[in-house]
Amino acid sequence: MRYLVSKKERFSYGPASGLMGLSVILIPIMSAIPTWSLKIFMLNVCLATFLTLLARYLYEKIPEEYWYNSLVNYFITSSMGFYGVTPFLRITYHLSLFWLFLFLYVFILVFTVFKREMIFQAFHKPGESKLAIGTIIV
Repeated sequence: MRYLVSKKERFSYGPASGLMGLSVILIPIMSAIPTWSLKIFMLNVCLATFLTLLARYLYEKIPEEYWYNSLVNYFITSSMGFYGVTPFLRITYHLSLFWLFLFLYVFILVFTVFKREMIFQAFHKPGESKLAIGTIIV
């Protein structure tokens, strides 16, 4: 029955719906911690809009659904990480811990970009991945 659904409708029900749904849930929450900030809210909305438009563009350009799904899942995890770290950076902004948190966030972001294949394999085949086995043990 999947072939009866148009390509535009499949975009709405695919991984992009997770990206949009997660953004709708997390953006207001993370913009309100520790105090409400319109600037942070608008930054998060712009990021979510950009990632959704990029996901739509990639949906049109990438013929293999597997690669598209992997890229959108990468967008989801990256945006979730950004939404999650923003309150910690705001709380520690005037403290010396700010630079430690910022350094750790940038380090983890760069590390995940370079090790993205290993991370995707941990989700795709968790039984064969050392990362997934280590995560389960911990």
